[in-house]
Amino acid sequence: MVTLYATLGDDAVVHGINETECEYVMTSYDLLPKFKTILANTPTVKHLVYMEDPLKKGDTTGYKAGVKIHTFCDVITLGAKSGKGTLLNEFKNQEILKTETGSGDVSSNSLLFFVSNWNSRDECANSR
Repeated sequence: MVTLYATLGDDAVVHGINETECEYVMTSYDLLPKFKTILANTPTVKHLVYMEDPLKKGDTTGYKAGVKIHTFCDVITLGAKSGKGTLLNEFKNQEILKTETGSGDVSSNSLLFFVSNWNSRDECANSR
């Protein structure tokens, strides 16, 4: 797993992805459009997963052919259908499952998964 911060320019993001030769990239709704150009220069990426905006639908048109674009809820739903359960069920009573921060300064871009008493599979199913 590699963290690439939103403050990086496109060339730096492309370099980070290519150095790791990753097939999966996870991003936010806000940064999703940035990948229309980035994916053209990242040959190993096969899947782009993004965290949905609760009020807006993400535009998934115009991306590189061959790259499958998934919402985070899609991934949770696929995991639930696999019969193997979900990782979040094991962390159901934890407040923060994961945090990625920059310098620690208030303006840092952070992604927090608050999972206290939240079952993501049910939440995603109810949001559809």
